[in-house]
Amino acid sequence: MENNEKVLLRIQKLLNLSNGNANENEAKAALMMAQKMMMEHNIEATDVPEMEDAAPDVNYGETDFLKKIMWYHSKLARIIAKNFRCKHVLWKYKKMGTTIRFFGTSSDGALAKEVFFYANVAIAYLSDRFARNEYSKGVPMKGLRASFIDGFLTGLEAQYNEQVATNNWLALIEVHPAVIDHMSTLGLTTRTVSNNIHFSQLAHNYAHAAGEKEGRSFSVEYDRLQD
Repeated sequence: MENNEKVLLRIQKLLNLSNGNANENEAKAALMMAQKMMMEHNIEATDVPEMEDAAPDVNYGETDFLKKIMWYHSKLARIIAKNFRCKHVLWKYKKMGTTIRFFGTSSDGALAKEVFFYANVAIAYLSDRFARNEYSKGVPMKGLRASFIDGFLTGLEAQYNEQVATNNWLALIEVHPAVIDHMSTLGLTTRTVSNNIHFSQLAHNYAHAAGEKEGRSFSVEYDRLQD
């Protein structure tokens, strides 16, 4: 059907633009437009013709220096990288500290870095607010933040997984082979930070549930960081 072919071609061009555009805002807008059109026309990723075989530039988005790598940073980075077509690595600088680099197309890495920043700010603020509020009620502080944060990560991952499943975006979030080849050439591998919290600290089920609720509703436009 001619009209359908035109829609598929338009989506294909938008996906090409989102993959190979070094301008973060343009790439993000193109990807969102493609996803919107796929939803409106009930089109799955497998219906879209193969994209032009032009390997995009591989670059990275790098977080600010982290004063201390917390137990949840690696898991947060993994969740975000997976959903923004990236691979992440911890990057240590002598005498300066550690950052997290998100390798992807020029735009994907930058976008993943931005989302990590806002998610990390949200986690710090919301977990502290929750713990202090519970402490004011006489609840011991120990383990409250850890339980809340673990719940937040569970909720965030669930939110992303549901979006992918509902909109058939699995093919859209696959890491481009060029990214994998780039990391292999540099000898880079994704590393995790061991979780040093004790299970006893995660016994606060209500704290975990509260964190999960916040994680499920998180977005970069999150407007409740100050209230």
